[in-house]
Amino acid sequence: MSTPLESRKTPAQPMPGWPQQSGLTDETDPVVYVPDAYGEGMVAIRRSQVQPTPPSPPRDLAPLPLLDPAAQRLIGAGIGGGALSAGLGWGVGQALTPLAGISTGSFMWIAIACIAWKAAPAMGRKTINNTTNNTSMNVTNRNRWWGNSSSSISY
Repeated sequence: MSTPLESRKTPAQPMPGWPQQSGLTDETDPVVYVPDAYGEGMVAIRRSQVQPTPPSPPRDLAPLPLLDPAAQRLIGAGIGGGALSAGLGWGVGQALTPLAGISTGSFMWIAIACIAWKAAPAMGRKTINNTTNNTSMNVTNRNRWWGNSSSSISY
């Protein structure tokens, strides 16, 4: 059984008006079938006319990086890259500028306010519980002859 890419021998049959060929030419230069340029079918070509296919370059089987190299450069440049991080830095600087005027005295007053805020609930409670519970109970048992007894309870 033959496949399309295997060589096939065709008998030398002279066609009217064509030059005569010997039978040895067909046997030494067989016909092979190759795919056509459009990939739709097979074309018969003499083996001597087939162009050798160039060897394909070896494939790179190294694992791909987790992040794109361009993304790695952006991350390496800092959050947001150059211009964006400069804008973020300027905005943070503007937001923190008022803190430059705070002095040691201001921190002292802030500490006093925090202590007063924490101590206020404890100082505001003036509840005095003077509850005295006195419970007295006097039980008197009188035992007599022949199993006669009496008891009295006073509170």
